[in-house]
Amino acid sequence: MTCCFILACSTRALLTRVLVGTLLVFALGCSGSSAPTEDTKRLVNLVSEVADGISTKQGVAEIFSTGAAVPQKKAEQEQYYSKRFWTTKKDIRVNGDTAAIAVHVETQTGDPVGEVEWTAVRESGRWKLRSIPLP
Repeated sequence: MTCCFILACSTRALLTRVLVGTLLVFALGCSGSSAPTEDTKRLVNLVSEVADGISTKQGVAEIFSTGAAVPQKKAEQEQYYSKRFWTTKKDIRVNGDTAAIAVHVETQTGDPVGEVEWTAVRESGRWKLRSIPLP
């Protein structure tokens, strides 16, 4: 009886350690750093602003870099209105004043359309999009 009690306690302790360790891995992430940088936060927000920002001159000035290929015609812009764009901090690679962003594209109802890579540059201390192709 004592042997079974000791074995049960050891097994319970081992399972508790495994469970706690697993939860820590998920909470902290595999990279060891779960906190996004200010750059990645701004870039995540920038991607989500495209569908609304592309429709006004002020929006274009705020989210697109100088010389960016911004759709000018209404029909081109409508291709962006009808979509949702999102990314995560793990989908962003920052290298100095440039960034490559893996962007997930969906319909307004949430159906996946595809994934593309957008580029961004830092201009006057602010991140702005340079290239925003559609799938």
